[in-house]
Amino acid sequence: MLEVWTKAGDRLKSKVLELLRAHKGKPVSGQEISGKFGVSRTAVWKAIEALRTEGYIIKSSPRLGYELAEEPDILGPTGIMAIAAASGYLDDGRFYPQIDSTNSEAKRFAEDHPGQSALFVAEEQTAGRGRLGRQWMSEQGTGLYLSLLIRPEIEPSRASLVTQVAAVATAEAVEAVTGLEAQIKWPNDLIVDGKKVCGILAELSAEMTAVNYLVVGIGINVNQSDLPGEIQDKASSLRRLTGRKIDRQTLLRAVVERFGHYLGALQDDALLERMHQVYRLKSATLGKEVRLLGKADRTARVLDITKEGELLVIYPNGERERIHFGEVSVRGLDFYA
Repeated sequence: MLEVWTKAGDRLKSKVLELLRAHKGKPVSGQEISGKFGVSRTAVWKAIEALRTEGYIIKSSPRLGYELAEEPDILGPTGIMAIAAASGYLDDGRFYPQIDSTNSEAKRFAEDHPGQSALFVAEEQTAGRGRLGRQWMSEQGTGLYLSLLIRPEIEPSRASLVTQVAAVATAEAVEAVTGLEAQIKWPNDLIVDGKKVCGILAELSAEMTAVNYLVVGIGINVNQSDLPGEIQDKASSLRRLTGRKIDRQTLLRAVVERFGHYLGALQDDALLERMHQVYRLKSATLGKEVRLLGKADRTARVLDITKEGELLVIYPNGERERIHFGEVSVRGLDFYA
């Protein structure tokens, strides 16, 4: 019975938190909260007290009710569940103080919970991964490490579009929260002032004609004040670039919201066209000279990025080619001068 009550209590906490967020700056009466969620005033009081113990500053008045005054810059289960519940496309939100990889956990969850979509967030990853199996540094308490598990009803041929969706959504979220201008370096990095601040890794489970699920991992350097010497010239954090600490919950909420906004592009060609135009405008690769790694270090100029996410390049000899996947080094970035 205790486990059932705890889960119910966590759900009520997340609902109360989201309601107070929606009315931030204005008090909400205990009676209104009680009636909205069909619970007793005592249950509401317990939810408020539980939120306070997690660091939420909630003012209370016998006549006016409860008002959310300040949120802590900590990630926790209540905030994650509330963000997932408000998304409109996620069934669950899971938080982990430490885990091997949010993508790995999302895939485990997908196999054990057929039909469900969810958000996974960790304070620290011990085996975070980027593309080509590279390790993603996941320092505790400073970055934002999340995975989105979604189950779109699409053909496998459209699954690769999700990397574009994630890139545009995350770029817009970073810009909205920080005021910085974020660019997208093909195929899966976000660049600010010439330095990498975010990586994206999408993974697919599919049959011949249908997608079982997609997992999209997003790692953002948020509040790191120091970075290892070997990557300081290549990477940065939002804190280092703005000179101020960034609220990670606010950024997470923005990423999830913008991802949901563009998610329909996986199925809707009109929305795909609009999203693709945003992607092209934010591209750090389009029109640039690049070095195609893995192709004998051939250089080429990027003529276009197709809606399918391919690079259309032209080589010095006039030959043109579509690049479906791989690594590129952009002239002016990545020490390619």
